[in-house]
Amino acid sequence: MEHELGTRFTPVSDFSSEHAPAYSLDGTEIVFTPSHADAMGRGVYYFYPVGEGRTRRITVESNWAALLTSSENGYFVDRPEELTAEESGSVWQVTRRRLDPTNDEIVELWGRRLRVDWFGCRLSLSQNGKWLGFSGWDYKVLNTATGETVFKFPYAGNPAAILARLAPVLPEGTAEEEMGRHGSMKFDGNHLVAYRIRGNATACGRAPGEPWDPIKWRECLKEQRLNGTYQEFFDVWDMSTIEPESSPTFATQVYSESDCMPANPPWRGLIDVDGQLAYRASQAFQESPVR
Repeated sequence: MEHELGTRFTPVSDFSSEHAPAYSLDGTEIVFTPSHADAMGRGVYYFYPVGEGRTRRITVESNWAALLTSSENGYFVDRPEELTAEESGSVWQVTRRRLDPTNDEIVELWGRRLRVDWFGCRLSLSQNGKWLGFSGWDYKVLNTATGETVFKFPYAGNPAAILARLAPVLPEGTAEEEMGRHGSMKFDGNHLVAYRIRGNATACGRAPGEPWDPIKWRECLKEQRLNGTYQEFFDVWDMSTIEPESSPTFATQVYSESDCMPANPPWRGLIDVDGQLAYRASQAFQESPVR
């Protein structure tokens, strides 16, 4: 079936587009979502049915963040009214809404006040649609059916609490300054994945005026990794067994010097194998473990 889009989508630059195409969560629609860097779920969504049905355009413009899973379902983040001075920087109102296509009626299915310090206004949804994640200095996951918080993690600002949660996947005796820092956290498939960095790779940067040399950069990263001064990890939670204060199911090291791994940084090498997340490094670096 062909649909006349009725509009023209053009790239914002050589590296990004104004809209990104994907299937809706239930697979019944093709949706073009706002994808430019500052969209945060805001902008115009275009929905086209895979089979019979009506095309639909939905504009999201007044929310702090939003995530539409179809032309009839979405999650929205706003500032609650009547916040205290203490709450003003970290308390958000999260709602799930049904967007009725027959009369454009909006029905609120649930609403929750959520405390997330330094919320980055970006949402992450599991592939099965059961879990909605919020990333800031702390990370929280909501059950999308009820809005209840089912997981929370001290993403930054509390190294002692972070170490306690990561301890089961760290070498015995790891100190706070040795565990590294998290760079990002989001869903990959139905797993929650945190990207963690230990050390820094500033020594691999190029000097002012020096041309970019990707081979030199990769060799430098490999040397730093092998001598232990710079390492990258994925901390992975299996959401089928998640608890609010649970530790990662496993952690695996990332080999970012490889240029042959699937996907893009910081998720390079993460693949889905029979419903389980696995890390596959390039064949050029056979010392990589596979989980």
